Amino acid sequence: MKKKPMVAAGLNFFLFGGGYVYNGRRTGHGILLIVGVVILRYAEITLFLSGDKRELWYAFMAGLFCLQVALATDAHREAKEISGKV
Repeated sequence: MKKKPMVAAGLNFFLFGGGYVYNGRRTGHGILLIVGVVILRYAEITLFLSGDKRELWYAFMAGLFCLQVALATDAHREAKEISGKV
């Protein structure tokens, strides 16, 4: 079945693992990432609201952004491979 690479990339960017679930290849991996991001977001919000160590929060956000870009790129590549566009 053909997969749209931009849909997979968008899902993985905004919901870690969503693109993998959409692609259907690494569904278990995607579900674990979705659960993990819920825990990460809870930690992020707790850290931000505490008001302490804002520098740590900025570093945390930068790291999460890099992870989002990497996961989106990977899901995009995988969807292209599934659709035979590689």
